[in-house]
Amino acid sequence: MNYKETVNRGIVIGLLSFLVLFTLGWFAVPSPEVASNEYWIKWLFIYSIPIFFGVLAIVLKRYNSEELIKGCMSSNEGLAVDRAFLQNTIEQAVIALPLVASFGVMAPASMLKLVPIHAVTFIVGRLVFWCGYKKSYHWRIPGFIITNYANLALLVCCIWLLVIA
Repeated sequence: MNYKETVNRGIVIGLLSFLVLFTLGWFAVPSPEVASNEYWIKWLFIYSIPIFFGVLAIVLKRYNSEELIKGCMSSNEGLAVDRAFLQNTIEQAVIALPLVASFGVMAPASMLKLVPIHAVTFIVGRLVFWCGYKKSYHWRIPGFIITNYANLALLVCCIWLLVIA
């Protein structure tokens, strides 16, 4: 199988996983009775969890490596996947956080349940990315797609709310 077929398969798996997560979340998460900043703000800590564990993984590998503990940046010592995970997670979080904040301020109460759905989808996407990447580079794609499409969906919602408001 060539790399494009592998990438396309990862995209389809990620997209279907994203759609399942969002659909399940929509039916499982109740809408808040009243729109409030308190409702959506309490979910923001979720976005720091994968960043925390990404940093922790690197710190532990550095601690257990004489080369890395000395600050040798040329030594990879198994850090490549963890660094890539951390970098991609920070990039996705930089996109997600302003979207969540904007959506939280603009959305009516009936739509605010998208914030916890997005937060959980973000975590699942990051977990799939990290675990998949540890297995093989092409298995990171579904996790990237889950996270990226969650951000895209929230971006579309924000644009829609901005236009109709």
